[in-house]
Amino acid sequence: MADQEAKPSFTCFPKLPVEIRHLIWEAVLPGPRIVEIRQRPKDTTIGIWERRRGLQWPPPLSGEGDDEREIRCQLARASIIRDVDGDEYDEDVYRQARLLEIWSYAPRPYITYVCREAEEVVLRFYTRCFGTAYSIPRAYFNLWAGHALSPL
Repeated sequence: MADQEAKPSFTCFPKLPVEIRHLIWEAVLPGPRIVEIRQRPKDTTIGIWERRRGLQWPPPLSGEGDDEREIRCQLARASIIRDVDGDEYDEDVYRQARLLEIWSYAPRPYITYVCREAEEVVLRFYTRCFGTAYSIPRAYFNLWAGHALSPL
């Protein structure tokens, strides 16, 4: 069997100052794009989701304080019960509500798969967006890059 040629690699990258590495990661961020978003019902209800995870819907957000979380939970509950014309104190109506999923074919920026440092740089520019009282935000969107939305 013939010897395979060694693939070139740049082993000095981790030795560069962090500021330079971050500038490189920023330089390879994708430019403006059209992001199509869609909504679809999930097979899961709020009650099933809460039992499986042992958490209250909606799930906690990173950096969220207890008071902020409580307000967000109350607003989500009120919105969901209002949507189904239920009594605000009826736990069954709330727990039987189906979760919705807002999703996009637009992939997350590819450099998020390279390493944790690259993902951290991406998350300074991209936000996970388009969550509702019924869904968790999953689509990565750069609010400042001139991305266009196309709801379908």
